[in-house]
Amino acid sequence: MKIPINQPVLALILFAGIAMAIVGLGPRGDGHDHDAHAAEMTCSEGCTDHVVPLDEHEDHEEEGHEGHNHEQPLLDLDELALAQCEHEIKAIECDECRYEFGVAKLDPELAKALIQTQTVTVAQSSPETLVLNGEIELNLTRVAQVTSTGSGRLDSIIGLQGQTVAQDAPLAVLQSAELGRAQAALQEALAQAELAQTAWQREQQLMEQNISSQADYQQAQAAWKKAQAMLESTHKQLDLFGPGVTTSQDFGRLTLTAPISGTIIEQNALRGQWVEPQQSLYTVADLSNLWFWATVYEKDLQRLIVRSQGTQPTSAEIRFAAFSGRSFPATLALIGQTMEHDTRTIRVRFDVPNPDGLLRPAMFGQAEVALGATYPVIKIPATAVLSDEDQDFVFIRWQEDLWVRRDVEVLKRSGDWVELLSGIEPGMTVAIQGAFMFKSEVLKEKMGAGCAH
Repeated sequence: MKIPINQPVLALILFAGIAMAIVGLGPRGDGHDHDAHAAEMTCSEGCTDHVVPLDEHEDHEEEGHEGHNHEQPLLDLDELALAQCEHEIKAIECDECRYEFGVAKLDPELAKALIQTQTVTVAQSSPETLVLNGEIELNLTRVAQVTSTGSGRLDSIIGLQGQTVAQDAPLAVLQSAELGRAQAALQEALAQAELAQTAWQREQQLMEQNISSQADYQQAQAAWKKAQAMLESTHKQLDLFGPGVTTSQDFGRLTLTAPISGTIIEQNALRGQWVEPQQSLYTVADLSNLWFWATVYEKDLQRLIVRSQGTQPTSAEIRFAAFSGRSFPATLALIGQTMEHDTRTIRVRFDVPNPDGLLRPAMFGQAEVALGATYPVIKIPATAVLSDEDQDFVFIRWQEDLWVRRDVEVLKRSGDWVELLSGIEPGMTVAIQGAFMFKSEVLKEKMGAGCAH
């Protein structure tokens, strides 16, 4: 029958138990009766690597005992189950020597309260990524400037900076004397062509009636062709002011329109301003697709080139400080051909869709490029991995009350997770919280613990 115990009392009992366990497993004093101990436990060969406190090391050497070899690999579980210590009993049953084999003992009830575990499974590795710093810029294939095709005075302003406009939407109206002269020249050319055509047709009829000579007919025909050429020339001159400009429009009034659909990102037009030909008045940009220019260091260039030569486009995820927790997909479009001499970097360009219009030119960000495919690995929480003298290890639950140190080889550390190359296998139960208690026990030899002879 279980008696309810409140949490403070339970905590006190747990920590008292741990303290007693540590005292019980601590180093023996110099007065330890080795013969009495041997009467209880039969000793055999096999404790040649038993560690003793530093002040007793010389005595052990005199008796023929060697110091513990930290380079000696841990036994596998089958070997560990049969291994004997210097007291000629199973090492895992020896309170003196257990820790030298990387084995810690903890009451199962205490383990449930103090240790968090996780069953080891196989997962896909995180792909190797290349992180590149860069900046958002305009997609120059989607930018257009609005310039005046003639000199004149701005009579009205329609488009304003920041507005979204459709292609061919009016932006401003210019009163232009040049346009007026071109329209007048076209009207005159139309009249001349009509008159020349009439004269030529009349001479043709007179010649057919033998009233006019062949020479008069040819002269009228030449005049008509000349008028046609003049008309075509004035049409082309008028076309220079923009598509759709005709004599039917208001005389001398030139309407400037948006070349593409987009947003007016720059405005240099003011009402009453005098404008010269080819002067930029507006910049319109389609912001639904932008460029992200980043820099790649020389040492990383080969890996990026190899990745770009695959059959699939090289994708990336770009993150910006302005949008924490969100990434924007992008595609590698260009790897530069020249290297910056001073920085030893090359510029690369990514195409970045921006359908929501959240991204703005000049925003700084980081592009993460996946360089390779994933593969099966053992993946465990980073809190499970401990370290001593540059050796990483974990503790696995072996038997109900026994935990064993297993050295592991770390492939990659990524945030809260660690990917392992070797050391543990799927199905094992690993301690992911609280394993520091086991570490303290199995490494207590470094603090002078061990059999005192």
